[in-house]
Amino acid sequence: GDFGTLAFAQTVILVAGLVLQGGLPWSLARSMALSDAPVGDLVRGAVMVNAALGLAMGAALMALYWAGPLSSGFETTAVAAIVATSCPLLAIAGAARGAVQGAGRFRPYATLQVIEVAAKALLGVVFVIAGFGVAGAVSGFLLGSLGAAVLGLAYVRGLGVRALGAVSLPALRA
Repeated sequence: GDFGTLAFAQTVILVAGLVLQGGLPWSLARSMALSDAPVGDLVRGAVMVNAALGLAMGAALMALYWAGPLSSGFETTAVAAIVATSCPLLAIAGAARGAVQGAGRFRPYATLQVIEVAAKALLGVVFVIAGFGVAGAVSGFLLGSLGAAVLGLAYVRGLGVRALGAVSLPALRA
């Protein structure tokens, strides 16, 4: 049963990650190369929109859990909440990856990927060994996403992008 719950949670996180790390971050990278808009404006816009999408996805997951369709998959409110909380963090990390990719900074891009995956695996195992079960394993995913989001924002700041300022959306149709 625990394996099924973990597999379900991991699959939901994977699908959320594909959505949040695919379209908008790729569009940001492309827009940074082709647009006349200031880079900071584009990055702030991408982070804002992707984070809002991540929050909406997390809220939808919790609503579906409470309404019943996802309750047997997540099994506990803790697992559902951990997965839902991961969504905006995946969104921020994805937008940051798009920014460093668009700036041609491929070493930070790769570092973000490696740190996120390694942290998820290592922390998940540590929490399971510590006796936290499925919630612990899924918490490893959450903390790996948090680490990638924080490091990603640090890389974005290293590009000269500040938190406050004008916002421009990347070419969403691209």
